[in-house]
Parts: sequence; C-alpha cells; structure tokens
Amino acid sequence: MMLPRIASTAWLRENSLPPETSSGQNVIPSSAPDMSVTEPPTSAVERKSSKWELVLALLLLGLVAVDYGQTLRFGFVNFDDDAHVYENPQVTTGVTPANLAWSFGIHGPSQWHPLAWLSHQIDCELFGLKPAGHHAVNVLLHALATLLLYQVCRALTCGPWAAAWIAAAFAVHPLNVESVAWIAERRNVLAAVFWMLTVLAYLSWVRQPKPGGYALLLAMHALALMSKPLAVTLPCVLLLLDVWPLGRATVSGVPSERGTPTADEEGGASHPSAPGGPQRAKLTSGAAEPGMPSRAWRQCVVEKLPLFVLSGGASWLSIECQRSIGTVSSLEAISMPIRLTNAVSAYGCYLYKTLVPWGLCVFYPHPALVEHDPWASILPAAVLSGLALLAISLYVWFQRQRSPWLLIGWLWFLGTLVPMIGIMQVGEQQQADRYAYLPLVGIFFAVGREAQRVARRSHGWQVLLGLLGLLAIGGWTFVARQQTRVWQNSETLFLHALEVDPWNHWACNNLALALQQKGQNNEAARYLRKAIEVKPTYELAHYNLGVVLVELNQPESALGEFRAAIYLNPAHVAAHSRMGTTLSQLGQLKEGVKRLEIAHELSPLAWETSHNLGVALAAGGQKPAAAEMLLKAHQIDPKNAATLMALIPLLRDLGRQAEAQKLFDEAAATDPQFHAAGDKLLGPPSGP
Repeated sequence: MMLPRIASTAWLRENSLPPETSSGQNVIPSSAPDMSVTEPPTSAVERKSSKWELVLALLLLGLVAVDYGQTLRFGFVNFDDDAHVYENPQVTTGVTPANLAWSFGIHGPSQWHPLAWLSHQIDCELFGLKPAGHHAVNVLLHALATLLLYQVCRALTCGPWAAAWIAAAFAVHPLNVESVAWIAERRNVLAAVFWMLTVLAYLSWVRQPKPGGYALLLAMHALALMSKPLAVTLPCVLLLLDVWPLGRATVSGVPSERGTPTADEEGGASHPSAPGGPQRAKLTSGAAEPGMPSRAWRQCVVEKLPLFVLSGGASWLSIECQRSIGTVSSLEAISMPIRLTNAVSAYGCYLYKTLVPWGLCVFYPHPALVEHDPWASILPAAVLSGLALLAISLYVWFQRQRSPWLLIGWLWFLGTLVPMIGIMQVGEQQQADRYAYLPLVGIFFAVGREAQRVARRSHGWQVLLGLLGLLAIGGWTFVARQQTRVWQNSETLFLHALEVDPWNHWACNNLALALQQKGQNNEAARYLRKAIEVKPTYELAHYNLGVVLVELNQPESALGEFRAAIYLNPAHVAAHSRMGTTLSQLGQLKEGVKRLEIAHELSPLAWETSHNLGVALAAGGQKPAAAEMLLKAHQIDPKNAATLMALIPLLRDLGRQAEAQKLFDEAAATDPQFHAAGDKLLGPPSGP
C-alpha cells in the first residue's frame, strides 16, 4: 500500500515552497508526494523513503485502532444520538428522495450539515440501528483524516517524522475523543476529511491554476461545509498558507525564500540524506515580489472570493437552523461582555487541556446560565488566559523570521476556533472538547515543525526530541483510551460528567433519562430534582420529571411539572403533548385534546404530536378526524408499530377494510407481532 503523492519537488520549487536547510528552515522534502503520480520512485533513497512512509501510515492506523477500536462494542447515547439517529425517522428510514430533500432543509435538531445527515442515513441502510457499524464509520473517517493530515504536513515542508508526529497527535489526543467516540458527532470527522482534501486541492491548484483544479477546490470546500459549518474558516487558513510556506503573499518579517537564513547562519549542519538536501531554491514568480505586498494580498483574497461566498452561505443556513429550534442565546441571557470574557477564558482552557488533558467532560455548563455571579468564575480564568495568549502571540511574532510556521500554526488555532468560541452563543455550554478537533492541528503543526528545525542541530537534540515526542504520544494514547471508555453508554458517560462536576445539572438530567430507560424511575426522579435544584429554570428537567412521575403513577404531580415547563417555554412541544395525553388518560378529554392541538400546531411534522392527537380524538369518539391524524403520523414514520396498532382497527371500524388490510399486510411482512394480533386488528368492528 502506498500513500498517494501530493506535490512533486519540482512543483514545490516552482511555487515558492521554501526548501529547508539542516537547521529546519524551509526545506523542500525530496520525497514530497505528487497527486498526479506520474513517476514511480527511481532511486534507492526514494524507495527507502516510500517504505518508511508506508510504515508510518500503518503505525498511525494502529494508534487509531488502539484508542477507538473499543467503540465497536459501545452503544448509542441519549445525547444527540437519539435526535440525530435512532429516534429520527428521516434518518432511520434510510436514503429516500424525501429524506434527501429533508437533509438540505432549514430545521433542527442542530446545524445545517446535509452531508452528515446523508452519512447517517446510509449507515441506517447498511447497519440498521446496530451501533457497532455507526461507530466503525466514525473511526474509519478519523483514520482517513489522520492519513490526509500526514500528507498535508508533508506537502507543507514537514519531514516524514515531523509529519507523522503531527498526525499521531491529532489521532490520539484526548480532546479529540468526543469527536470520534460520539456517533452524533459524525459531522466533525467527516468535515475533517474534506478539510484536508480542500487543502490538498488548493496546493494542487496553486501548482497548476486551471479551471478544473479550481472547480475541485470549490467542490471539496462545499463538501466540508455540508459536513459541518466549522469549515467556514478554511479560506482564511488558505490565506495563511499563502504567507508561508507558499510565499504568495507577504507579512512583514515572515521570510520568503530570498530572506531565509542558511544552515550556517542558523548554526546547523546540512546532510545530503536530509529531505531536500542542502540545496537552496530561488525566489520564483509564484511568490510575492518585494515592494508589492498589497497587490499579492488582493490577488490572494480575490481568487478566494467564491470560497468566502460558500462559507457565508453555510454560516447563514446554520444560524437559521439554530434559530428555528431556539438554541441561539439572546444577549439578555448571556451579555456580550460575558461572552467576550468567556471567549478569552476558553482559549486558555483549550491550551491547558492540550497540555494537561484531565477533567474532560461531555458538557461544561455556562456559568452565566447557572451561577448568580458568573464573573467570579469567568474573570480570573480570563485574566490568566489573556496573559498566556499575549505571551505566546508576542513570542511567535518575534520568531516569525526564524520559525514562520509558529506564527502560521498559532493563527490557525486562534482563527479556526472563532466560530465556536462563544461570541455567538449556541446552546448552554461554556465550551466543548469537540470544538478543538481541527483547531488543534495548528498547535500540533507549529510544535512538530519547530521540533524538526531544532532536531537538525545535532544528534543529541534528535534523541531528546524523539523521546519527548514518543512520551507525549504514548501518554495521550493512554489517556485517550481511558477517556474513550467513558462513552460506552449513556450511564457511564453522565456518571463520569458528575464525577468531574457533581453539580452539573445537564448531566443529572441526561443520567436520569438513562436510568428511566432501565426502569429505575425513583433514581431518575432523584437526579431530575437535583437538576432543578441547581437550575430552577431548567425546563427540560421539569418536563422529564413529569414523564417519570407519570410512570410512577403520580399524574397530578406530573401535570404540575408539565405546566412549569410550558411556563418557562410556551413553545415546548413535548410538554404540551404529554400534558394533553395525561389529561386524556385522567378522563379530561376536552382539555387534553385542546393541549394536543396546540402541540400539533407548534410541530405539525412531528410523529408524536400527530399520533397522540389521533389517539385522543379516537378516545373522544371523533373517529374520522382521528384516522386522518393517525394516517399523518404513519406517513411521518411508516414503520412505527404503535401508530399502526391504533390506525388499523380504526380504519376497520370506519368501514375502510381494504386500507386496514393493506397496512396490516405491509406490517406483518416485517414485524412478527402483527401475526398474533391479526384477529384483534382485523376482526369485526368494535362499534360506532
């Protein structure tokens, strides 16, 4: 097996990818791959390099397998996996024209990511609702993104060992566990694959600026955006690469090939076997000419305008999706000063967890939503974080001539986090591990590329940095493997979250749902009451407590919780629906139907609202209206047995025997339980 080549040595020279001396400055790897694969390795050195790259690729795949192979034994979790996969009829019914159209629509439960929806639909076609297959696809996509990242680093002047370390860090860092082990976060690993392919397509287009190459670039960027809108910052990353190593635009002090120090100036020793050798390349027409930086920048920006347009469109669609489900926080809920301060704090937190990945959690509650004085927790962290950010920024700026990759990697990290840093607050989290998935690449690239420069000073440095690199990868692999086990199921996930923060109201709520599914309703009620104690305005906990109280045969108390949820959120569809059902079961049919009609008006395309309203209408004797409502529920979820069990006898009672028989035959062909219920469902009418 041979890794695909990306960019030939000749192309790198022609397009100002600076060569690197033994000091680590701007070397063109002689084994840098070529996407066209026109010439096989001819020399012994190239053949040896190809074998080593194959070994490195296998090692990277092995690291991914060590950490994430265990996920094939894991199940779904009740955080987004339900809404994104196993309880979403537009996904569970597989790939259909209607489902495909739905994937591109503006709706919940989260962002606009049609390609991610399509991938889940394909999973359901292939694996049904067996979670092992869904997990396996996530792992394979992460492995593919890792290999592609290796290729990107090789094309951006990294030697094979530096590129391998960068890719390995991406593969096993504990902050990335959430993106891989969580089925619903398919969008992250899928976007990473197309992110890397977009960068490779850009490098190929820079080599040969042809319309076909640019069309491929646009297509890859569009696919990345359709996987997850986090790719909106990708055109800015390409501009960073224009500065270094491509040299197509200039920044004061960042060297072009003409201004790069030689190995002797750096204090290093060149070696003929080093990638690229000791040779120097000359400034070519592909780089920005001295004295003309403004024109170069204009050209670089103008050529990327279509990419920025795609990013803008994806941003708008994603915001509209979030607004449609009410997850965009208002300035009244979280003020702009709090958001900006928290953003500074979050940057520092991501950096700290990159170095010390302890205390990772699936959900970090935003202090502004649960604390009386959020400044007390946010401000001290923001001050420390701000000082760290300032110190690092000054350091990489003053090192930009000797080590320009430090500046590029640092700006990659800062810039790609901007859409997820909380200035536009979506949801109730203060930050999220998954947000660092692609931004961390900038940090890894800066560190790995700098280590390559330092290691070439002497054999001693090579040994020391090699040991430190192995220690980091080994430690992260161990911690990531332990963190991955947290994702076995909902109970293990949220118990761990409560170990990290015993007052995590959100974890209390989701743990209660997991316990309820196991029939442990008393324990579930205890955790839900704790969640409400921490956050009295937590509408979802009120609603879920109402559901649990119904199962504990306490309907009157349940109605109080449903009312509380509706008071906090008048558009809470599920609370209206369950309240209507509970009222109907208590014999208050008129009030129950009225409440269910409100739920149906709020969400006419939801299966639950149509089904529950149909059942209530049937109980009230309004059989024709009930049949139409149940038929609508059946259209939304054709395989739902509860709807069919209610609809078939209703159609029979209305004299629509042929329709009832057809539905029964279709259901019996796939569900054995209908055979046993045949007489009951298709027997003589039960009455008017």
